[in-house]
Amino acid sequence: FSPDGGSIVFFSAPPDDHSALRRIPFDGRAQGPVPRAETLRWVSGPSTSAFSPDGRALLFTAIGLHRNLYPFYDVYRLDLATGEVRRVTRGARTSEIALSPDGQTLAYTQTRRGTTHLGVAGADFQGARIVRASAPIEQAFTPRFSPDGRTIAYSAIRGGARDVFLYDRQSGAERAVTHDRAIDQNPVFSRDGRTLYFVSDRSGIANVYAFDLESAELAQVTNVLGGAFQPDVSPDGRWLVYVGYGARGFDLHLMPLDPARFRADVGPSYARPAVRAPRPTRISASVPYNPLRTLRPRSWLLGLSQGGLGSALTAATAGRDAVGQHAFDAIVGVNLPSGEIEYQLDYAFQALVPDLSLSQGRRVS
Repeated sequence: FSPDGGSIVFFSAPPDDHSALRRIPFDGRAQGPVPRAETLRWVSGPSTSAFSPDGRALLFTAIGLHRNLYPFYDVYRLDLATGEVRRVTRGARTSEIALSPDGQTLAYTQTRRGTTHLGVAGADFQGARIVRASAPIEQAFTPRFSPDGRTIAYSAIRGGARDVFLYDRQSGAERAVTHDRAIDQNPVFSRDGRTLYFVSDRSGIANVYAFDLESAELAQVTNVLGGAFQPDVSPDGRWLVYVGYGARGFDLHLMPLDPARFRADVGPSYARPAVRAPRPTRISASVPYNPLRTLRPRSWLLGLSQGGLGSALTAATAGRDAVGQHAFDAIVGVNLPSGEIEYQLDYAFQALVPDLSLSQGRRVS
């Protein structure tokens, strides 16, 4: 939602158009015809976005080239009045962002060597630092600020499970909202900061749930069959928008937020025991690599083609070793009218930079 509640910005990748950030107007009602979406910006890769407090700019993430070579996620700033885009980061690998209510602090997730961490920075990414470092291969997702800006809610994969956590910016302390076998994700605060909405598949289907931060009571908000994801609450606290799945794909859904209609019985907690680390085992002995063990033909192809002297019967094969250091291709053909033999042999050594290749062939025309 925009800060004034007058529009909703979302990312979409339809099969017949470019992936883009799009915007639809919202008049505070659920009735009437569905408004037409306006394309704000074509983007590469799934994008998250955050409005500036005055609603004049939109921060978003997208894949951009770093050093003209590496496709990394970075942060961009879109001026909604002029359409001008300014790149905020370069090579930061920040795939998901959130902006504090005062617009001074940016929360982000950053990927390093297959592990995603939680970080904070200034609105222009100055003073960026990791505040919750993940263990190797653990992941952090979708940070969102509380209305007072003191707490960051996010989800994380730790120990093979995905749960929702609250990070206190002042003390650095962390509180686990969930600790179960369900996939818990996409947390977002209510406008008064008393409730945390998040998505969980604890019933077997992903639905939106409401967690009372004071009483720790949990209630089910949506009750759908196809799944409900990525919720957000309107500025006046009256509406919930979420992504739902249907027969034609993913759509935006809108529903009134009425706590009287929440379901208090959410089923078992699916609490999980603590994970015990397995004893380290030696998988196999270390031996020098021998490419000849796997460097052999992996495919054969017989064909009839038209050559320079008429029809030709051809046989082709190719092979690679397991590590990809060596590769070869071979094709041999015999011209049927004349009996002439043609062939092409190619070998590549790909363990160096640049690759080394050797080719030999005979062609008659």
